[in-house]
Amino acid sequence: MSRDSTPAAALPLAGRRLRIVDVEAVLTTFLSFLFAGVLIFGRLGSLPLLDPDEGRNAEVAREMATTGRWLVPTYNGLPYLDKPALYFGLVAVSLKSLGNSELAARLPSAFFALALLVLVYRFSRREYGTRAGALAVVIVAAMPLFQALARIVIFDMALAFFVCASIFAGFRAEEVDGREQRHWYGLGAALAAFATLTKGPVGFILPAIVLLAFSVVERRVGVIRRILHPLNLAIFLMLVLPWFVGVSLQRPDFPYYGIVKESLERFATPSFARTGPFYYYVPVMVAVCFAWSYLVPGGALLAWRRRASWTRADRLLMTWVIVVPTFFSLSQSKLAGYVLSATVALGILTARLFDRAFDDPAASAARVVIRGSVLLLIASGAFALWLAIELLFPGELTSYFEIRSGDYERAKALFPGLLMTCLALAATASVAVFTRRVGVALGAFLLFPVGLLTVSFEGMKTAAEQTSSIQLARGLQSINSEATVACLGCYPTGLAFYLQRELVLVTVDGSETTSNYIPFYLANESWPPQVISLSRTREWLRSRRGALLLIARGERVLTLKRLAASRGRELHRLSNGWYGLHLRARRAS
Repeated sequence: MSRDSTPAAALPLAGRRLRIVDVEAVLTTFLSFLFAGVLIFGRLGSLPLLDPDEGRNAEVAREMATTGRWLVPTYNGLPYLDKPALYFGLVAVSLKSLGNSELAARLPSAFFALALLVLVYRFSRREYGTRAGALAVVIVAAMPLFQALARIVIFDMALAFFVCASIFAGFRAEEVDGREQRHWYGLGAALAAFATLTKGPVGFILPAIVLLAFSVVERRVGVIRRILHPLNLAIFLMLVLPWFVGVSLQRPDFPYYGIVKESLERFATPSFARTGPFYYYVPVMVAVCFAWSYLVPGGALLAWRRRASWTRADRLLMTWVIVVPTFFSLSQSKLAGYVLSATVALGILTARLFDRAFDDPAASAARVVIRGSVLLLIASGAFALWLAIELLFPGELTSYFEIRSGDYERAKALFPGLLMTCLALAATASVAVFTRRVGVALGAFLLFPVGLLTVSFEGMKTAAEQTSSIQLARGLQSINSEATVACLGCYPTGLAFYLQRELVLVTVDGSETTSNYIPFYLANESWPPQVISLSRTREWLRSRRGALLLIARGERVLTLKRLAASRGRELHRLSNGWYGLHLRARRAS
């Protein structure tokens, strides 16, 4: 197949040139998007919402759709300003259109993922050719972090779309002059504004630092002046300021919280309890790019040796992959999802490697792919051995290595499917190594994400139900579907979404909601009726009239047991360690 979709010939017809369609290129592109579409949309609504993030975000959107409060979102009726309203609004529109379901809640993330792959394809095709573009679509879609964040109710995929689009626009702007350059920079500013409306200041910081670092690499003077041109700033502010001013008028505490607490303190202090060592993103990048990360050492060495032949696009992507993890390494708040845009750039570079390997199976790029396949064979074989021991001798490795992680215990439901995937992966990688066929190697690297949606999916469903509120909601509805539900020193974040109503929160400071803004709000405002101070629990219980289901988990279960004993009631054992106390309605005196 040719590396470019440029037609081989053109025929004059009525003063025009008739473009001959490259059927193979069209078919390859179609198949690449079909594969990516399956990874993104396949069984999208089959898993329950995961707590805390999906349950919380879906409930905020549900309340927005129900109440029509589009500017200042609410969570359990409380103002929720941890993030801007744009993404919640899109999920709310989906829920309002399709009904309250997991599929409807996840569709915005999935569509942003698909749109981002279109951008990746267009950029890669323009810079490297059609085959590289198709490979980039497949490889980026098969990155575990990309696949995961495309399929859950979270901001990161929408943010990545706007950030990547803004960077691509800034890159294109420096290739043209005059009015066209102003248009591209203006588009980049608008996209950075939408990124900011999605997840705050990081939305404009990421495109800016990538493009500025790239201008240093390129030794281009005046880029910062062109990026910060008054027209670009006006476009950015015209889109962001109405939201900021509108929220500030409704919630005067927002400017301080948004700028100082949510932005500056998140970056500079460990107050958000998401700290990690400076090298945090080294193992993270290895994990979230599995199994493509096994190609990075050889690919990076080959790229460095050929640095004199790098194209301008190569230099942008290299800069991007380095700058984003470095920036977040400096931050005191660290999460794996922050580097999603860097994995997109790395995916395009990996596609570039495979494209060269397909060009010449005897060249250096092909040898890097085969060596990476050797590493993949070793790793998948070792992982398969670990899984086999865990399945044949349950608890042996857990005990020997003193593994006490709750996440690891929940992940055991995936072990049978993962074992089958790893064995298939090891077998395919061994064929690639011994035949030295690049196509077989590509197939081996693609097996892991495919395995997650096939042989591992039932295990994923079992594990997901252990971290979701869906089983708890079903248990409570079977006891009394009309009773008020009160959470004693806890808050299952997706429960309100599944019950489709507010809960009563019995708390010290509201931190159980996993929101950073709500404790800040409660510390400075009078508490609304749905929030009860933990110290006033007995007083509040004496004053209530309707039927009540009081739920608790962990250490709060002891308090629940004492309350049950004092009223001669039995506790209901619910799912995943939850307990409930059913108090019937009191008769009016």
